[in-house]
Amino acid sequence: MDIMMYRLQATLELLITYSFVLLIITLALAFIYIYYTGFSFSNYYSCSFNSNFNCIYAVLDPYRINQSVLLVELQYNNIGDAHISSFVASIFNRNFTGSCLPDNLSSGSIAFCYANITGVVTPTARYNIYTSVASTLCGVSCSPIRSTGSIYVEASNYISSQPLICILNISIDNNQGSSMPYGFQEEISIDPQNYKECESSNLGNLRFYYNGDILHSWCFSNCSDNSSIARFFVKLPFSLSSGDSKTISILFLPRSVNYDKVFAGENPYLSKVYGIYDNGQYVFNMYFNGSSILPTYYIPSNGNITIVSNAPTPYNHSILLESGPSGGPTSWLSTWDSGVNLGASYIMQALVYQKGAGSASLLTNIQSNIGNYYIFSSGFSNLHSISYYNGSINQICNGASIPHNRWVQITAFRYYDNFSLYYSNSFNLSNFGDLICSGSSSSMDNIGGFGIANAGPGKSYYAIILVREAMSNGGMPSYSTEGFYVITT
Repeated sequence: MDIMMYRLQATLELLITYSFVLLIITLALAFIYIYYTGFSFSNYYSCSFNSNFNCIYAVLDPYRINQSVLLVELQYNNIGDAHISSFVASIFNRNFTGSCLPDNLSSGSIAFCYANITGVVTPTARYNIYTSVASTLCGVSCSPIRSTGSIYVEASNYISSQPLICILNISIDNNQGSSMPYGFQEEISIDPQNYKECESSNLGNLRFYYNGDILHSWCFSNCSDNSSIARFFVKLPFSLSSGDSKTISILFLPRSVNYDKVFAGENPYLSKVYGIYDNGQYVFNMYFNGSSILPTYYIPSNGNITIVSNAPTPYNHSILLESGPSGGPTSWLSTWDSGVNLGASYIMQALVYQKGAGSASLLTNIQSNIGNYYIFSSGFSNLHSISYYNGSINQICNGASIPHNRWVQITAFRYYDNFSLYYSNSFNLSNFGDLICSGSSSSMDNIGGFGIANAGPGKSYYAIILVREAMSNGGMPSYSTEGFYVITT
């Protein structure tokens, strides 16, 4: 009997020991997953409205003792215009009246509705909240209507004595001497040190607005509340004649709001998980971040196109183009997107690493795999130049060789009949770097897509490729802050 009890005790101790070890391992793996994916339990929410609005995002934030804010991001999905007259949130058997910014909407517009809630809200606890939006819809006729929503959200205790919402107005002034085209990607820099009370640690709570419509923005560098200059590219939904100006706004939402990967995102290399918040495809005319191959590719000689995550550091994620071993300017391997028409003015930029001999090239205005196109080439004997191909290569200009075996930024700039090629040792987008050569040509049509190419025998790594709008001198309108406003409880 004693032997039996001993064996049972030993077995029980063994099970308890291994169960405890297994629990520790499970918790460790869970924390590793949370850390590297950026997953937060506070991200849980479900939200729906019965009519007129789509619910995009919901946050319940206990930012003060016995006081919280409910923030709901809504998209108006009816025809015509709408004016929101009130926003009400119901919780704890009480109604809390708030408001929406902006309150005048057109179809597809985004509004942020918020209400202050008094009472004890426990972080990580989940709450059912019923909301209603009173609005006047002017589709066929102007009529008042009330839309109701149901929200189930987990409270997130991110904020300590933070204002409810902050607004920074920015004036865009076209002093470049030429018109700014519609959809221009303006670079806007702010000093996060001036807005500490309003911003989240990664600046993911910033949203850009114009006339009540949310804009697409991409944080390019220094996306941190500890930085001195944070740089954003913002796609502007208007054109500007020379000398004209328009005002846009930045809304600083509660700190628990993060990048939504559509209207707000960041450079893929700034995230803990590569590209998890990248929204470059919404900001630039065309955009690839090294995690996918361009839609179409053509290999006139033996070679290979692959996606790699082991490219030379620090830009590990790349499209790799590798031509056959024969080398020479006829050993081309290319990939391109023919589904976009570049037109006669554009800036195409790529972050490129040319390993070994050969050249990495940007191709523009491609009409077909064997048709006409321009070549902005980064090396290979006399091909560090700009040329056009219409059955044979015709050189527009020639310049100094671009360094190999290092990451460089190549910029191909076309403004109608004027062409320029630049390179920089830093990834800086708005600063093109050194001019390789420039020239003019009116030999070909202004249609066609864009692409990248490699002439062997080396390898060409392309980490980021983008196309954006251009002004006559490659510059940008100036901008200035017009006022900073804080909405408190």
